[in-house]
Amino acid sequence: MRLEEIILMLQRNLVFALSATTIICLVFFIGYRFIYLKKFAGDKRLKGKQVVVSLLFILYIVSVCALTLLNRGANYEGSVNLALFSSYREAWYDFSVRDWQYIYFNIAMFVPLGFFLPLLSKRFFAIGWTLLAAVLFTGFIEAAQYITGVGIFELDDLFNNILGALIGFGLVKAFIVKRWALRVLSLMPLLLVIVLSLGMFTYYERKEFGNLAIVPAVKVNMEDARVSTTLTFNDEHPVATVYKAPSLTKDEAQQNAYEIFKKLKVDTSSIEIIDYQNEANYRYHGEPSYFIWLHFLDGSYELTDFSSFDVEIADTDEQTLTLSLQEMGITIPETSQFERMDVGQYEWRVDQFETDGQLINGTLNVAYYQDKTIKRVVNNMITYEKVREIKLKSEQQAYNEILDGKFKMYDKNIKKLQIQQVKQAYELDSKGFYQPIYVFSGTINGEEATISIPGIE
Repeated sequence: MRLEEIILMLQRNLVFALSATTIICLVFFIGYRFIYLKKFAGDKRLKGKQVVVSLLFILYIVSVCALTLLNRGANYEGSVNLALFSSYREAWYDFSVRDWQYIYFNIAMFVPLGFFLPLLSKRFFAIGWTLLAAVLFTGFIEAAQYITGVGIFELDDLFNNILGALIGFGLVKAFIVKRWALRVLSLMPLLLVIVLSLGMFTYYERKEFGNLAIVPAVKVNMEDARVSTTLTFNDEHPVATVYKAPSLTKDEAQQNAYEIFKKLKVDTSSIEIIDYQNEANYRYHGEPSYFIWLHFLDGSYELTDFSSFDVEIADTDEQTLTLSLQEMGITIPETSQFERMDVGQYEWRVDQFETDGQLINGTLNVAYYQDKTIKRVVNNMITYEKVREIKLKSEQQAYNEILDGKFKMYDKNIKKLQIQQVKQAYELDSKGFYQPIYVFSGTINGEEATISIPGIE
């Protein structure tokens, strides 16, 4: 989720929250003015400061409820995740800005709760009462998400929300108390988040290689799984090469995209760009319209010419396709294998071809049309540069990780697993390094499946 999307979501919900808060305050004012003061002759007057804090608190509560319960459809019916810190592990292995934003947003969202409560009542100057209120409020939200299906009941959300409330409480407490020791103690939740975050990101930057998304955030339960294989796994530690993808900065990626557009004779001064962490899409709204989705880590991209909706797809020969691709600035490796996939659909494939300190791997798919043009290109054929050789874990160690459930599998209800083949392959990590991995092929519950295990210890 980009910052612009977060801001837009907050703005959209703020309008709803302001409207709802206005209605709530109007009902309260009518009750206070015409029922409490007139009918029951109440003598308790509201103070200006108390009114302002109460209004802001109501606005905050309504906003949080709107953000968490009204922004998604009921797509998560009965979903529960009780694995503590699993979202942290997933964010670490993927090293996705989107995942980290979600974690920090969940913490920040509850900071105002811990901040407002002590201002509303002196009772909440005791951390126990504030903690209880945070648990009840976040518990209500998680339960409502579970019942309505608009979200997952997730233990990490409870933890993050409560942590946020403690940070807000600590900020108020630090402002009120006079002793420096108590101030530092009050700010410990905030300092802990800052120190751990800085330490984690510093460690990541100092690491030689990046993280692999194939590492599971939660282990698969293998207690009831029957695992079988006819293979004998090697105990030796083989040596394999780590390669580096032709990673691009945002500026370099934009330059590459513009070069493609220029080959298509497109005016690059009117390109719409939407950037993400490791990718961007570039759109030209003209006649015809073009769309390029480019990945920064390896330079792969997808090109779509939307005039394809107005023209029929057609067959042609490899030479014609090759000449058309050359005009688009795309060169096909000599070692690639050509195949017709369907009418007008073609693919060139290179399977881990090593030469002169390089590794060529991937596919190039194109679609050809009756107007004698290529209108779709999916270029995942990458040339990787050798970094260095590295010692891997053994096949037996990798297999043992499967037996321990240390692999990524969305369907975790495994009753029967049969391993039929194991081979070395490669996986792109979060820093653009092409790391060796083990790929185990076989069947899970009778259906064909593969399991990937990192090769580097």
